[in-house]
Amino acid sequence: FVLLTVVMMFLIYIAQFDHDVDRHKENTTGVAMIYLHYPIFFGIIMTNVAFSYLLNPEIANLFVVCFLYVGILLFMAGVLLGDLYRKQARSVRKKAAVWFGLILAGWTASLLISQQYGMVIVITSFVLTVNYAYMQIDKGDFNRKKSVSIKETDSK
Repeated sequence: FVLLTVVMMFLIYIAQFDHDVDRHKENTTGVAMIYLHYPIFFGIIMTNVAFSYLLNPEIANLFVVCFLYVGILLFMAGVLLGDLYRKQARSVRKKAAVWFGLILAGWTASLLISQQYGMVIVITSFVLTVNYAYMQIDKGDFNRKKSVSIKETDSK
């Protein structure tokens, strides 16, 4: 499940910063895009460090869970701030409340069962998987538009 969590973070990043960026946007230099990666990198690092801390009995469980979810919040905040550079049809601003609501629900559940390391990892993986799935919901409309345009060219 640790690998699933890291893979979901990677897929969320790729979907938002590779596929959905508007490379032809006017009046932007893209410099802010460079700085948006700082919270993303810090979030990824904090998440991975927290996973290694989960197995260390000398570190308080509540600290590890909080460290883990602060890292995830940093990562998602960086992804959300990247909305400035996204294609208008791919904006994720409307989805932010659901993203952060899911993360806070996972954080709360993980705090309640912080003694069970395996369940904390499962909940974290579940939260990021649901966030990624929720992010992909609108992408089906884009694929349908492509298929319609192909049918129109065949009929002409």
